[in-house]
Amino acid sequence: MSNNNQYLWKQGMSFEATCTIPASSSIPDLNGVTIESSVRSSSGQVFVLNVLIPDFEKTKFILSMVDTTTWSIGIAEWDVKITKGGKVMYTDTVEFNVVPRITQ
Repeated sequence: MSNNNQYLWKQGMSFEATCTIPASSSIPDLNGVTIESSVRSSSGQVFVLNVLIPDFEKTKFILSMVDTTTWSIGIAEWDVKITKGGKVMYTDTVEFNVVPRITQ
């Protein structure tokens, strides 16, 4: 994992990410999959993200968390686990910097 702070996230801002299964993946579509995803804050606390797979999508899903006010300031880590028919795939771990908000 690199300590790349190019991704910034304001503490308290709603988190939402649209993710796509790459064509080269061993899991070709989202039929019958289980998706789990978490963010680990700089304090070590783990936050489980909500997962939505829109009915019309075969390769895209949405991960979200409405309230991130308890995410610690500093480097956070995030990944995704996809399970299908006993096969498990993990994404790379993404690091991002949670920064304090100015306006309360």
